[in-house]
Amino acid sequence: MTNDQVPMTMSDVSGRKIMDLYPGENDVRSVSPGVYFLRSADGGRSAVTKVVIQR
Repeated sequence: MTNDQVPMTMSDVSGRKIMDLYPGENDVRSVSPGVYFLRSADGGRSAVTKVVIQR
């Protein structure tokens, strides 16, 4: 399974879980603008990516 196929969790800067993201399109229109972190885990490996949502 590649990293593109692994479900991710979106968290805010305080670490609070905002939503789960799945491969394909995800509707994030309800998420307020700001800085978020996407975390994925695949077996023993994990990755974190910072994203900024702006309108």
